[in-house]
Amino acid sequence: MSTAVFEPTRKLLEQTFATGWGSRSPVKYENVAFAQPANAKWVGFFVRWGDGSQVSLGPSGSRMDRESGAIIIQVFTPKNSGQKASMDECDFAGSIFRMQTLTDSVAGVEVVCRVPTLSDQGEQDELLQKTVSVLFQVDALF
Repeated sequence: MSTAVFEPTRKLLEQTFATGWGSRSPVKYENVAFAQPANAKWVGFFVRWGDGSQVSLGPSGSRMDRESGAIIIQVFTPKNSGQKASMDECDFAGSIFRMQTLTDSVAGVEVVCRVPTLSDQGEQDELLQKTVSVLFQVDALF
């Protein structure tokens, strides 16, 4: 039975990304100090929560709750370095979560990830920004 879902899910998603991304480029995590590299690629990683609902009935400890959210990966590449550099980073970032089921058995959460989507934010200062989003749902017993 779980007593928490948000923090264990955030931690599981961040750990999964950190392991998959490795030392490819620096990563900015929410509310963590970060020195943005000058004129070099880097990514920002964020978890955004959506709707939640109770999806089964039963006594405490056997009720299933389902939360939904989105993994947001902002990809920054140097301006004028071409689309391929940016798209390769986006493809790699999306592949970490594409249709994955992640489980933290200690916390009692299971995260089901969907297909990544891509949006283009254009140029910002000396960087090109694209955003990879992956919708997910989390099931946890309460």
